[in-house]
Amino acid sequence: MRNTLISMLFFLFLAAGCGTQENVIKDENIQQGNALHQEHVSNIKEKETVVLAYETSKQTNQEMNVDDSTDKLKTSIDEVEKHEVQDDRLKESDEKQEQKLDAKKEQGDMVSEADFMQVLDKYNQMYDIIEPDVDQSKLYEEYVGYKFKTIKTKEQLYKEFSDFMISEVARSLWSDYVNEGEDALYLIPQDGHPKFIKDNPYSLKKINQNTYQLTSNHQCELHGRLDMVFTFTQIDGKWKISKLDFR
Repeated sequence: MRNTLISMLFFLFLAAGCGTQENVIKDENIQQGNALHQEHVSNIKEKETVVLAYETSKQTNQEMNVDDSTDKLKTSIDEVEKHEVQDDRLKESDEKQEQKLDAKKEQGDMVSEADFMQVLDKYNQMYDIIEPDVDQSKLYEEYVGYKFKTIKTKEQLYKEFSDFMISEVARSLWSDYVNEGEDALYLIPQDGHPKFIKDNPYSLKKINQNTYQLTSNHQCELHGRLDMVFTFTQIDGKWKISKLDFR
């Protein structure tokens, strides 16, 4: 009996010991599994952190690039606008200078010989101005001249030169060169007027702000020696011959 009890107790202790060891092994396996799970979770979180950091950095770089491009574009626009403003100011300054020069020229403050040379060139071309209107195919003996096609009177003829001389000067030059008929004006064939020759000596003198006088020592085979005295007066912003003397 005693031996039987001892054997039963032994088996009970043995069974209890096996269960404890099995439980220990089971607990260790659970702990290892938990550790692996935690490590896996940590790895996932670490990867998510790295991906998030990369995306954030990428977005930041894109924003920086956009901002940088925007700043460069803004700088370029500012430079263009700056140059446009400078060009406008220069243009405005040039326009003001031209206006001042024109105003001074109109007032007679700025006068050059070229202004008077242009007038004298037109004076030298007087015959060329009216020649196309003269019919030289027939000489009318009763008027001792060639008939004008459209010009009918002396006054109309004088107006042909009104751009560079006053009518009184035109009359003094042309009244003896034309005859008026009943229905037309006739050009009398004769030697032309003395022309201004630039190669001959001349002098220019200012009489007042709106009046200048040019004296040319004229010399040619047709007219010999004489002084041509042109008086220029500014009329409505134009220089015109207001008087002409042959001495």
